[in-house]
Amino acid sequence: MPQPHFTVTITASAVAWYAAIVSTVSSAIQYANYLRDRVHIKVKVQKNMETVNDPIHDGMLLTMVTVTNAGRRPVTVTNVGLMYLYTVFIRATLALWEQKYLEKIAG
Repeated sequence: MPQPHFTVTITASAVAWYAAIVSTVSSAIQYANYLRDRVHIKVKVQKNMETVNDPIHDGMLLTMVTVTNAGRRPVTVTNVGLMYLYTVFIRATLALWEQKYLEKIAG
């Protein structure tokens, strides 16, 4: 009994479409990995914090800054600046002084 004979014909356009689809999917996966692997830092600021059982800082209001690496890449945080908080504090203090001065003049 003779074996059946199959002929498969693949055209160049079919190969080109297959390659285009595979490369598009591969590019999408690589882009997703790039977005996932970026550095992602979370910064949490808590103002007006007080310490417990610390005689050095007793009665002081402190600002606590927590920096957390939420990404997959290693990150080193060397400095944290609080100029914005200091500027807001100065503005609030000046506004309070101005209010007390105006009350003193009016009163």
